[in-house]
Amino acid sequence: MMLFVRSGWSVGFLANWALLCGIGWRSPKTTSDLFGTGFGWARPVGYGVAQPVHMGDFLSVSRDGELCAYTGFQLVIHPSLNPNVDTI
Repeated sequence: MMLFVRSGWSVGFLANWALLCGIGWRSPKTTSDLFGTGFGWARPVGYGVAQPVHMGDFLSVSRDGELCAYTGFQLVIHPSLNPNVDTI
């Protein structure tokens, strides 16, 4: 099991800052495969824009230890680039 944190910031791009925290799990049988889930927040550029919240799951599968196939699901609440909908 592993915990991860990813963050970033910019000046005047899509978001001023972003933070993602999550947990990942590797199977004891296939240590090259990884399943994880995470939650994130971002502060978009511009005043009066909703602050989006991201939730997602991912699965990374590798058969040779070098090349990985990655799939995931993501839910965005209050998407700042699509303000006409509540979730994507």
